[in-house]
Amino acid sequence: MKKKIFKRILLATGGLLLILSTVLAVHIYKVTRPGKADATTVSMARIDFKQDISNADAQKITQWFSSKKGIQQFKCSPENRNAVFTFYPTQLDATKTVELFTHELHYNAVRFMPNKAEMMKGCPVAVK
Repeated sequence: MKKKIFKRILLATGGLLLILSTVLAVHIYKVTRPGKADATTVSMARIDFKQDISNADAQKITQWFSSKKGIQQFKCSPENRNAVFTFYPTQLDATKTVELFTHELHYNAVRFMPNKAEMMKGCPVAVK
């Protein structure tokens, strides 16, 4: 009789452990796979300037970016010769916006695109 109860407890514990492990695996899968951007998704991009920019240039650049729909925030750093902005990817394509910026305002600038190692390292705001 003790063996029968022990087997039932062992079987119930094993079944519960299997169910909980499955639920955990499904949860991990769902929260770690990349999802589609929606209206609340915010992304960040960095622009590197290949020329010196002054504070007056930074102000002009900030005004240009602030007037664009889909830009949430914009910060320009003349000392580091870069600019960082956050944007809604459902409203704005950052690469096309940077191309339009360089075409309209004639600055020698490129969008910074990190490689895989840099992506793992940290924030794109960090100085080179």
